[in-house]
Amino acid sequence: MRALHLILFLLIIPAARAQDAYIGSAPRPTRITTGAVYQQYADADSRLQQVSFPITVFVPVSRPFAVSFTASPAMVSGDAVASLQGLSDAQIALSYYQRMGAASAVVSLSANLPSGKRALTQEEFETSALLSQNFYGFRLPVFGQGLNLSPGLTIAFPAGDQAVLGIGASYQYRGSFEPLAGMSDTFKPGDEILITGGGDVRVGEAWALSTDITYTLYQADRLGAIDVYETGDQLAVSIQALGNLGTNQLRVFGRFRNKGKSALPVAGASIPAPRTEPTQGRLLVSYRVRVLETVYATLIAQGRYFEATDLYDARGLFDIGAGQEFVITPEVSLTSRFVYTFGSFPGVEIGGGLAFTL
Repeated sequence: MRALHLILFLLIIPAARAQDAYIGSAPRPTRITTGAVYQQYADADSRLQQVSFPITVFVPVSRPFAVSFTASPAMVSGDAVASLQGLSDAQIALSYYQRMGAASAVVSLSANLPSGKRALTQEEFETSALLSQNFYGFRLPVFGQGLNLSPGLTIAFPAGDQAVLGIGASYQYRGSFEPLAGMSDTFKPGDEILITGGGDVRVGEAWALSTDITYTLYQADRLGAIDVYETGDQLAVSIQALGNLGTNQLRVFGRFRNKGKSALPVAGASIPAPRTEPTQGRLLVSYRVRVLETVYATLIAQGRYFEATDLYDARGLFDIGAGQEFVITPEVSLTSRFVYTFGSFPGVEIGGGLAFTL
């Protein structure tokens, strides 16, 4: 039974993905962002908090080629949980942009480098499993995994004067790692195949509507040489409306994600597995307004819903908050963010940072 619990905890740890490094042909400057984020959530008579220090570096090596790098040290503590602190895995993304007649293509390679904290104690692992629940939304849900590599290809092409369509695919190899100290076998999450398609259309002079559909297929997770879990495929649908209202901007974003039924391989057969990942949806509305020549403010309101699983009850959450950007010089800007969460449990996120453009 303890082995089954270990597997179920491992299944809810999300795959870390490097950010897209390059998405177009327009020249972009080198950009470095640093900051600190404090998050606290009180759920089921317990409290969990994290302080993270994310850093992101984007470097356009040449007009078609770019590199990005991300990392984030963090500290986690709370009531009745073991403290956890250390470095995250570093992530790097390479991309190359190429025109193909009227169409455009981006070839990318993302990597999760196993530099973060792993081989946890039992108490630390239980903290990590709780931290990775996506209804919390911690900035660093996982400290360390194995070596993950994800090559991808995206192609965009015009569909008339006001619309663009795109298709893409990627494969993610997920390497083995030792989540618990002293394990006799390593755990290897299943590799993934991701297929996506979407479109963007201009509506008048001020508005743009976009949507994308992503389908992800998963191979079986393995413990040593044995298949231990066959996770269901995942479907995600996103829709966004973006309006430029003078110097202000209104954004409405919705996303729905559903995970198929999973199975446990037993004696050559597959039996239904406990449901660990909820069907979920979110709706976000944000409004960015120019307050002064060098000061911008963003107001946000968001609703999120997570269906019940075999591990957790259903949760409905609401987020309200505000962000600020102060342009100190054309090369340096200061940002801050505050978000309050209420509904199934209360929480707060407070953060700030600096962005440098070179």
